[in-house]
Amino acid sequence: MMIRKEVVDDHDGVRAVIADAFSEMGGPSEGGGEEIAIVDRLRDAGDLSLSLVTELGGKIVGHVAFSPVGVCVGKDVADRLLARGGESSDGDDDVLGSEMMNLPLNKREMLKLSGLYDADSEGTHLQSEQGAEVLLPGVGMCLGPLGVRRDLQRQGLGMALMMEGLRICKEKGVGFVTVLGDPNYYQRVGFEAASNWQLDGEFGGGVSDQEHAGALQVIELVEGYFERLLQGRGGLIRYADGFRGS
Repeated sequence: MMIRKEVVDDHDGVRAVIADAFSEMGGPSEGGGEEIAIVDRLRDAGDLSLSLVTELGGKIVGHVAFSPVGVCVGKDVADRLLARGGESSDGDDDVLGSEMMNLPLNKREMLKLSGLYDADSEGTHLQSEQGAEVLLPGVGMCLGPLGVRRDLQRQGLGMALMMEGLRICKEKGVGFVTVLGDPNYYQRVGFEAASNWQLDGEFGGGVSDQEHAGALQVIELVEGYFERLLQGRGGLIRYADGFRGS
């Protein structure tokens, strides 16, 4: 078994693995169509920051994707964004200043990654015209989708992929990684509920989502990262555009 970075010739193999891994899932993930589309969109946008494959006998049997995430700091900001499904409006000038609410998504040049990038683990700050402090994120990563061929599941391949990805992220100075999934699986490697830090996520599972409590999880790769970043204020994790569809 070998874990390595994805190359161009792997794309079809990655799609096949995802389709197989999610073939028995229900809902939007059934057949892996949505997960395949997410990975393709991230790749096309240059947001597939780290893409690892497991190769066994010359065939790709596992895959994991990592993509950039941003944090809008402040529970009040998170609540207002969640109330509108993550969209900003002109009325937000009093909170963060003109166009700043979409900073993690629209100021792409601030976040564009070449593979993984080295960044100040404490983040970079700007002042809007209204004087509000705005965090420029980009030292966080989303883990997922993660998939292993069904006939090889429950043999540690997915865990090995995840651990190698986390190792590379840590080596490159990424402050934290987030994942949306089963806590019983991910907490075995150190993930904890994002609600512990008063964090919400665009797609649920955070402090405001009682129905799916604990599904949104985070792991610090830089010690004390969230304490310095959030300072007790909470916030909203925002994802790369590839997660939103075309």
